[in-house]
Amino acid sequence: MDLEHSYRVFNNILPKNFCDEVVSFVKKEHQLNRALTLGEQANPSSKEARQKGREIRKSYIKFINPPWIKNELMGVVNIANQEGNWNYQYSDNEDIQFTEYGKSQHYGFHSDQFPTPFVNGRLQGLVRKISMSVNLTDPRKYKGGEFEFKIPAGNGEYKSVIPENFGEKGSIVVFPSFVIHAVKPVTKGKRNSLVMWTCGNPFT
Repeated sequence: MDLEHSYRVFNNILPKNFCDEVVSFVKKEHQLNRALTLGEQANPSSKEARQKGREIRKSYIKFINPPWIKNELMGVVNIANQEGNWNYQYSDNEDIQFTEYGKSQHYGFHSDQFPTPFVNGRLQGLVRKISMSVNLTDPRKYKGGEFEFKIPAGNGEYKSVIPENFGEKGSIVVFPSFVIHAVKPVTKGKRNSLVMWTCGNPFT
């Protein structure tokens, strides 16, 4: 796969009032929690794990999955899967992650794909296949916070790619879950987003 062109951007695909309704729904009905890395989840009492985790990831999140949000996002996943010629099989999604990035908060380079299938719950035996990130905030209300891919450039080198036309409120970027990506530090204001992972049978 040509990773440099392995993502799909949908500029302004979601109505701005839909974005506002999502933010209002989450903040009215739910309390945000500090985002944790896998290392922190595995070692919750470890000071070293907490320190390393905060170097990698700083934000506040809440997991949600109301049908009115899920159905809107799944429609975009289906289009991206076809337009990208990925033709991945998938059957479910994890709960959707609402994220708020404040000043100096970020998420370092990482891949969404786990090395093994899920072992519990309704996703047992499935793997992450397609990831999406939704920008819910007007870009005039924050600075920084750019979404960034890390793409192989040959000879063991990588280059940074910032998707064009993804900064606008209501825009979505969709990509295979193994592609390495990050969110740069927010330098002013707050940026809200949604992340959804679509899951299916392991690749063969």
